[in-house]
Amino acid sequence: MSNTNSDIKGGGSSSFIYSTPRPFNAEKLEIFIDEIRDWESIHHSEGFFWVGNDHRIAYQWNHSKEKVTFAILGVWIASVAERKWARSDGHSLDHRIDWDPVFGDREQRIEFFGESMDEDKIRAGFDSCLLNEIEGERCIQSIGNLPDIFPPLKLKCDY
Repeated sequence: MSNTNSDIKGGGSSSFIYSTPRPFNAEKLEIFIDEIRDWESIHHSEGFFWVGNDHRIAYQWNHSKEKVTFAILGVWIASVAERKWARSDGHSLDHRIDWDPVFGDREQRIEFFGESMDEDKIRAGFDSCLLNEIEGERCIQSIGNLPDIFPPLKLKCDY
């Protein structure tokens, strides 16, 4: 999905959204973040993402200057037992959500704001961090065992 906007005032200022339902390989993502050369052209980026190590967790992505930070936003609806989807207003938690047939509501969605960004190169770099389709489907079957730099999620039901 490409959503590129040019800022009339900024000349070369633009933004785009990186979006895909496939999960990241945490180790590859860590290496990519450490090695990215285009941080100078990216002024700010924000969004959410997930990694195959724990398909339940929705992480927040926040980047300013050359620092990227992560936090746990919560869990993906698709990772919660369907019996818990009902809300008090009668709607289901999955109401009005575009669901991927394999990954449900899980997705990478990071918006980049910058000047003279090489969008194709940035997209290709993030794409290289994704699990392939077979690995992605396997991670949904059980929590992955790949190395993970991201904060773990401890649920009461895990004990």
